[in-house]
Amino acid sequence: MAVFEPPPPRTRKVIISTNVAEASITIDGIKYVVDSGLVKLKSYNPLTGMDALVTTPCSVASLNQRAGRAGRTAPGKCFRLFPERALAGLLPTTPAEVTRNDISMVVLQLKSLGIQNVLRFDWMSAPSAAMLEHALEFLYCLGALDDDGRLTRPLGVRMAEMPIDPMMSKLLLGSGAFGCSDEILTIAAMTSVQGVFLVDEGDTVKAELERRKFTAEEGDHLTLLNAYNAFVKFGRKSSKWCHTVSFLAVSARPGLSAPVLTPPPLLPQHRLNFKALSRALSIRTQLAKHLARFEIPLVSCGEDHAQIRRCLVSGYFRHAAKAQPDGTYRSVREGAVLHVHPSSVLFTRHPPGDGFVVYHEVVETTKRFMRDVTAVQQDWLVELAPHYYSFKARRHVV
Repeated sequence: MAVFEPPPPRTRKVIISTNVAEASITIDGIKYVVDSGLVKLKSYNPLTGMDALVTTPCSVASLNQRAGRAGRTAPGKCFRLFPERALAGLLPTTPAEVTRNDISMVVLQLKSLGIQNVLRFDWMSAPSAAMLEHALEFLYCLGALDDDGRLTRPLGVRMAEMPIDPMMSKLLLGSGAFGCSDEILTIAAMTSVQGVFLVDEGDTVKAELERRKFTAEEGDHLTLLNAYNAFVKFGRKSSKWCHTVSFLAVSARPGLSAPVLTPPPLLPQHRLNFKALSRALSIRTQLAKHLARFEIPLVSCGEDHAQIRRCLVSGYFRHAAKAQPDGTYRSVREGAVLHVHPSSVLFTRHPPGDGFVVYHEVVETTKRFMRDVTAVQQDWLVELAPHYYSFKARRHVV
């Protein structure tokens, strides 16, 4: 909101923004725009199954939107940091998301609508053949498609009706067989929101100490589960329990001309994002209605967290990696070098067991970072996904 505040006298307001500023907002006093001509776009690589934030040249439409931030309330200028001849090589518009994102969910929806030949579907912006082939192959590995490319019953049909990605819907629909549907329901909701743990840049040590109250040595999924359960059970879904509220109670005493400032009562300081947890609570309620409609009972595994981790493998078997002696990880199938995201509880820890983990997603920025990582056992990969993994010599999973 600071961008809308008027600057102090004899000062110039400088706003540094991402392409979010291309939205149609008006900020008074903006007379100059300096445009790099670049943008970071999220792109999906079907060969590695990973997302990457790639710095690419803007489209002409984006350039025009950026220039439009200046001169809305007064005459202005836009300075572009590239030669004018480069305009001829730019795309007219930004590529559609369906051409650069994982389309497994889209293909699943098309199959549910009765469109069997997705390769010949009349796309407005057609994804590449490699993207379509990868989506079909992965849905087949999840058990959503049969040998003829049609939705399986009941798994594939039910997965298409779930409003979440295919891997998580496979988890939810199979969680009853593992006896942990209640916990997986919570994990599905918590991984749908971001920023559950508040990070105070001025006091990272205290923030880390608060986070350890919920930390599970097995990884992030169980840590998120602990935070949600504590929020519901002990915090009673209260914002005051999530973080400290700063205030001073003012009271006036007879005979005193000035009010007396009374220190506030000590409140728990758990450094949790109340809005994110409330959103997760709402998502969990919606997903529970789907499970009830499919007659999947809500059962809890109690303290048997191994069942939760086994269930995670049943859906996220493709996202498996193994720890290396140098602290990095390598994806089991592709052999790509991966790193644990700094926000993970396994960032400074070696995963318990034989070093295998599953992760929610990989995002490539400066490195390929795994987010939401949980330790698993090597044998579970072959047991729960025998069509995807097998043992070679010396019991190495491939």
